[in-house]
Amino acid sequence: MADLAPLAAALLAFALKAGTRLVLLLDTTLAPASRALRLLREAAPSLPVICFVSCSKAIGRGLTTAGALVANHTPEAVALVGAAAELGALLDVGAKPEQLRALAANHRGVEQRCAAAYAVAAELGAALCAAVEAHAAQPMALAFVSPEHAAAGFTSSTFSFNLPVPAGASAAQAAALAQQFVDALTAPRPTTAQQLLEGEGEVAGHGAPKFKPCVSFGQDNGTVYCTVPATSTQGAVKAEDKAKQAVGGVQLVRLSFPPSLDTVAAARVLHEAVAAIYSAQ
Repeated sequence: MADLAPLAAALLAFALKAGTRLVLLLDTTLAPASRALRLLREAAPSLPVICFVSCSKAIGRGLTTAGALVANHTPEAVALVGAAAELGALLDVGAKPEQLRALAANHRGVEQRCAAAYAVAAELGAALCAAVEAHAAQPMALAFVSPEHAAAGFTSSTFSFNLPVPAGASAAQAAALAQQFVDALTAPRPTTAQQLLEGEGEVAGHGAPKFKPCVSFGQDNGTVYCTVPATSTQGAVKAEDKAKQAVGGVQLVRLSFPPSLDTVAAARVLHEAVAAIYSAQ
């Protein structure tokens, strides 16, 4: 995530030196409450900026598929978004009435849901790191927004991480570790009824939360989404570039959390999955 004020200053300096005009395009899908356009207007009022946001996520809560382009106040950005709207109308790819109804019905509360999802992600990120340190005897860092960025509105519900290489693991074992972890997280678990029948009546919440092997984030359906980006979302990325994401031969894992979740039960799932993959090595 870029620090927007220095980035804007660098872009304006380059445009002046090169005698050209630049347009900054931001993807704010992971942080729709960031107020990025306001920050950039204060830092560089002459810089044309366009924000793209996937409305299918935090705004639509997974109930519809849509995306939006939002121009800042500059004539260049307004003209570009206007041209995109004209082309969208010609191709008939604009949002349909039922999509707009779903977005309008769920627009209120977006910022609160983003803040709540960030709090869930932060709590479970700390639980995950503690579990890894306990079972792998190694520390692990998360690729996640800082508390300072979250306080400024960049409240992402998603983080990525590279699990530590188990002691004595072969290259093949390291390469398989990320997917093994996702498989452990998403394995079927007993329902509340099954737990009660088995004498586990003190289980917190309403049974084990759902962990799904899927590429998604920002949805408000009580599901934690788990993916290994190198194998599930980067089909057009070169193998050598995917390899740069790995640490010690272990690929990234990415988790995304909903705004409402039984964090005690979810932390237990994370702990069990970590224990399973490191005890198997």
